[in-house]
Amino acid sequence: MTYGILALVVLALSAGYGRYRFGSLGATAAYLAGHRVFVPDRVRALTNLTPGSEVLLTYTLTNLAGRPVTVLGAQTSCGCVAIDHLPTTLAEGEATPIHVRLKVSSDEPRIGGQIVLFTDFEGQPTIPLGFNGIVEDARIEHGG
Repeated sequence: MTYGILALVVLALSAGYGRYRFGSLGATAAYLAGHRVFVPDRVRALTNLTPGSEVLLTYTLTNLAGRPVTVLGAQTSCGCVAIDHLPTTLAEGEATPIHVRLKVSSDEPRIGGQIVLFTDFEGQPTIPLGFNGIVEDARIEHGG
């Protein structure tokens, strides 16, 4: 029983230090999993999408590495996505927003896609992101 209490104390102290060092328990967990660029909410669920509209998504990247990390560019799963201000360099400990513009199609009831960011950090050369949602009042044309 004493070992159980000691283990809980060590776990609580570790979590507290991780929160102090990295700013959140999520960032601490990402660091322990080997990620040096942390992105909360990597996949976004979008709501209230209307056909023909443009949606701005912001993903915040936090550099947990002990050196600057450069996001060199990106690859997207569709032409409906544009990413502003790449390449960009994150200083050690810096949190930087990445802005993604999404053009909503008028003929698909669902929208979804993937974004892969490429970095110069050998330990994490790619950062996968994503989005999905339902388009309200989409015109669905059926071939016939």
